[in-house]
Amino acid sequence: MKRISTLLAGAALLGLTTALPASADDDGEHSCSPRERMQQRFTEVDINKDGKISAEERDAAKQKRFDEIDTNHNGKVTAKEMEAHHQAKEAERRKARFDEMDKDGNGTLSVDELEGGKGDRFAGADADKDGYVTKEEMKKAHHDRQGDRHERWRDHRKGDHERDFDCKVD
Repeated sequence: MKRISTLLAGAALLGLTTALPASADDDGEHSCSPRERMQQRFTEVDINKDGKISAEERDAAKQKRFDEIDTNHNGKVTAKEMEAHHQAKEAERRKARFDEMDKDGNGTLSVDELEGGKGDRFAGADADKDGYVTKEEMKKAHHDRQGDRHERWRDHRKGDHERDFDCKVD
């Protein structure tokens, strides 16, 4: 019986997380891992903070989500309402990303802010420092960045079980 309850709770949580956003930065990396998003969602649904999700908490979370989408509150969600909901969430994510990039808070992005503090990629790619970037240098720089990104992700995944789950989730 306990196993069935655990499986049902897991299935319910999985159902609640399917609509979670996958916000990514310019390099395609997610600012939150799926595990972080799931933990954040669990914390939101666990209203009484007992570390468990009851059927009542699950139902309340489902109803809250439904009510957010059902803008005319007729008890039914139309394709238009669903599309409007998704567009609004996407606009919120883009605004949050812009605000995150706008380090000085002036409402505009400078070249440095737009590049995200990644430094001068041209200078980094110009391996022989002759003021030009060849196709070979570009390929190597791209490959090096990809390798670094994969290493960061691997290192990030190693510490997943130790992380605080404080990422932002819509």
